[in-house]
Amino acid sequence: MASKTVSPSGGSGWTNSGRVTASDNSKATNSSSALSVGSTLTVSFASASIPSGSTIDGIEVIVEGAGSSTGWLSLDTGGGVTLPKGSRQTNSSLWTSADVNYSVGGASSLWGGSWAASDFNSSWDLTLQVYNKHTSSARTASIDYVSVTIYYTENTDPRFTTQPSVNHNSGYSHIGANNTPASVSFTSADDEQSSLSYTVKKSGSTVKSGTVSTGAQSVSIAYNDSNLADGSNSLTLTLDDGVGGTVTSSSFTLYRDTSAPTDPTSISHSPNPVTTVSYTHL
Repeated sequence: MASKTVSPSGGSGWTNSGRVTASDNSKATNSSSALSVGSTLTVSFASASIPSGSTIDGIEVIVEGAGSSTGWLSLDTGGGVTLPKGSRQTNSSLWTSADVNYSVGGASSLWGGSWAASDFNSSWDLTLQVYNKHTSSARTASIDYVSVTIYYTENTDPRFTTQPSVNHNSGYSHIGANNTPASVSFTSADDEQSSLSYTVKKSGSTVKSGTVSTGAQSVSIAYNDSNLADGSNSLTLTLDDGVGGTVTSSSFTLYRDTSAPTDPTSISHSPNPVTTVSYTHL
């Protein structure tokens, strides 16, 4: 399992919210009344650049914070930390008057949500609130730094980054005996192999096979490739990295038409006479 720790790009909602981006004793602050939560601090992050296709195993938020006095503030009760998915998570530790790192979540905590690498590979926010347990007096929370560690398992198997789609010849919705082949375009990735074998199948029977490089590719399928029937053909494309990793695409449709159009039975013309009438099969 790998991990990536990211720092904020900014913050809002507290006094000097932008100071949470580094652990430098320059702090964001907020006061909360007795037995109440303070204002919401929004902490913003840029892309974490988690490898595409990775499995997210857990998320841990570290809040480096302190209270104006020891023993009254915490990230629980009405407070806590909320991510873009899942449910609010808490830490019941009472804050001291000196900076301490308070952890929320962990290496195996998914916060009640279902995550993908793409959830962290563009800008995103978390929010937090601090609860004041004092029964009669306000207390001030100070936060020096907020960081997020994303735990993940990288997918080393082949994968489609763009599912296969058919680009028919010259805009036609089919391939026929007089047409150039259709091309099936897709984009693939593999973290260990630079080339992959492919197999195009219809109902378990192979239509086409070969080798492609990872990245953007296209596979040519002609009208006379084996196991293609006239009309609609539902196909899948499987990639194999040669070391036990495979992936099969969603199904896509290819139309095949080997029948020429019927010759016209009569031709009308005006004016008369006409010496030559020409037409072309499409």
